[in-house]
Amino acid sequence: MSTEVSVTGLVPSELRQSVLDRLATHCHSACHFLTREVIFDRGPLEDFPEDTNMLRLRHTKQTPDFSKPKEAGTGWTLTSLGRPEPERLSPEFLIRPMYACPVIEGDPFEFTSALGYRRKFEYYRRGIVLTRGPVMTEIYQVHSTPTDPPIEWRDVYLISVTVIIPPANSTGRSIQELRDEASERVRGIQGYLKGLVDLGRVEPF
Repeated sequence: MSTEVSVTGLVPSELRQSVLDRLATHCHSACHFLTREVIFDRGPLEDFPEDTNMLRLRHTKQTPDFSKPKEAGTGWTLTSLGRPEPERLSPEFLIRPMYACPVIEGDPFEFTSALGYRRKFEYYRRGIVLTRGPVMTEIYQVHSTPTDPPIEWRDVYLISVTVIIPPANSTGRSIQELRDEASERVRGIQGYLKGLVDLGRVEPF
């Protein structure tokens, strides 16, 4: 089991380029992306045990420039997202357990249905992802289809900063050490963007 540590914020369109320019001097790589995400659940939460996870099916295409025809697709990835830690335990960041595995073959929709999950909703995210080591910063807008305009907030972009903590037994370090390191990395991005973007814990849908 891995652990996801994240913060989220909003970027007005007039500040987007300033944010990108500042991140470009700090991050190691950047590319455009288009992601289709399908969310599954098993019905009302009160009908299932507290350890029931939400499933996210994601298909991503990345390219240095969307005006060019060559794109690199990552294929489908199925992610199981656990319930976030309570805010009283983690007021700064959204922290939750997660499992992620690539779909090598077969129909992922049939597989999730066989597990008893149903499709809740789906959407597309289009934007830019910048990385520095294990830190991934995405600046994007949400669309109902790949070609439609953004669903809401056409003059605002979402920004998320995420670090995935690997299982402790695969690193030889304690989970607390890994969490502390991930938290400091996220704080580093928060500090780097201070004055442009406020990043904090946002509850998932």
